[in-house]
Amino acid sequence: EAMAQTPGAMLHAEMPRRELMDFPAEDGLSLAAVNYVVRRGATAAEDLLSVTLCGPAESVEAFLAREPGATRLKPEHPWHHPSVRRRLDLSSSGREAHCAFIPARAGARPGGLEP
Repeated sequence: EAMAQTPGAMLHAEMPRRELMDFPAEDGLSLAAVNYVVRRGATAAEDLLSVTLCGPAESVEAFLAREPGATRLKPEHPWHHPSVRRRLDLSSSGREAHCAFIPARAGARPGGLEP
C-alpha cells in the first residue's frame, strides 16, 4: 500500500563520477546505485560509471529526453528514493550499518576499495 502511494520511476545511465555530486537533484531525482565503472578516467572524478537513478516519473522522463543513451527501467516505483523511507516511516535503529563487499572474481574481502 505504501508503494502504491509513492509512484515514480527508475532509469539506468552512464555518467562521470563528478556528476554524482548533483544528486539528489532539485527535480527529485536521486542516485539509487552505482553499478560499476564502465571506463576509468585520467582521474577518479573522470571515471565513467554505470548508475541507477530514481524519482518522480516526470523527472525520469525529463532526464531520458536530455540523455538519449539512458534507459527507463520497468519498476513503477522509485524503490530506493528517500521519499519511500519517509512514507514507510523507517527510522534509524541507531546502529551503524555494515555490508561486506566480496568481489566474485576474488572470492574474498579486499584490503580496501579504491575510487
